[in-house]
Amino acid sequence: SVTISTATGFAVPTDSKAKTVADLKGMTISSEYTSGRTFHYYSEALLSTAGLTNADFKVVPTPNFVTAINNFAQGRVDAALIPFGAGVGKKAMATMKGGWRYVTVEATGERAKVDRIFPSARLVQKKPGKGNDGIVADPTTMIELDFFLLTGAHVADDVVYELVKTMHANKVALGDAFGALKRFNPAKMATKNPVPYHPGAIKFYKEAGIWSGS
Repeated sequence: SVTISTATGFAVPTDSKAKTVADLKGMTISSEYTSGRTFHYYSEALLSTAGLTNADFKVVPTPNFVTAINNFAQGRVDAALIPFGAGVGKKAMATMKGGWRYVTVEATGERAKVDRIFPSARLVQKKPGKGNDGIVADPTTMIELDFFLLTGAHVADDVVYELVKTMHANKVALGDAFGALKRFNPAKMATKNPVPYHPGAIKFYKEAGIWSGS
């Protein structure tokens, strides 16, 4: 079942000349993300939209996105991936002189390049507005990924059924327990996914009227 969707983009200091992903070429960026591997694919997919790879940059090996953002805030790298709405990003915004802003994917028709590297991701557009830290260009094109809850095929149908039913009915409580789940959309729990859905989940999704044969 889908839990949350998270948009991510490269951020630069507000006074940077870079406006697009292509403009980042030759800069110093974080790479590898050995303990937060998802961000390796976020980075590769975003760079691919401008025909770039890590070979086009000075790279600083970084274990995870939090370390990368801290390095960015301290001026050790020129750009960093910052998840949209992330607390560590808000902290960097408050501590960096002048703050930071996202660069945009210049061409929105780069879906094929993203799909080759990160099949479950998509390009989305964000607009400036209250609470949209770092969104300056209107629109700003970023990469977005759905996060799914996975289970073993051996788990009993009724266990999975009760789990997804409970999630579907408790969006507010889930968001109170973990802030990122405030973006959880119960109506989209059965989003298309290359991984098969568990029969217990399908049973509930059909009852809830959100199953589309994904």
